[in-house]
Amino acid sequence: MTEPVSPSDRLYSSLSYILPLSASVVLGSNLFMQIPFLAEIYSPFIWIYRNLLMFPLVPFLGINGEFVIFILLFTLVLRNPQVNKFVRFNLTQAFLIQIVLFISQVLMPVLQLSLGSFEAGRYPLIVLVNTTFMGVSVACGYAAVRGAMGEYSEIPGISAAALIQSDR
Repeated sequence: MTEPVSPSDRLYSSLSYILPLSASVVLGSNLFMQIPFLAEIYSPFIWIYRNLLMFPLVPFLGINGEFVIFILLFTLVLRNPQVNKFVRFNLTQAFLIQIVLFISQVLMPVLQLSLGSFEAGRYPLIVLVNTTFMGVSVACGYAAVRGAMGEYSEIPGISAAALIQSDR
């Protein structure tokens, strides 16, 4: 896995993590209220989330910008054998982080119902939401930096699956 990586491939590999980082800002809202400086750092991702990802393209079907971007990247880049394997690996990894994020967002209301509406039941959910947001941020930051350096990142569980998918 030590083939030379061009500067443009390094850039595209790092940019692939914008999608999961932008989608995760909805989970960071508690932290943004508690630490306003953090909201300033994430302001580009908040803008992308509000203006691109949540843009309603076909509202009655629930199709928004995030879905369209996901499908376009999947069909035009991820399944294109002419795109460098390094870029496909990083995009696959970003997609897998995005899928983990989606699954956690689907499970949050279920957990909220099971924990109850009492004040004591809110705290475990807030901790879980904050931990998910920080985990996505750290994983994407780490992978983006490694991608900018032209190196494969090793995120447990995700990197192995991304390597298998990008070899197809």
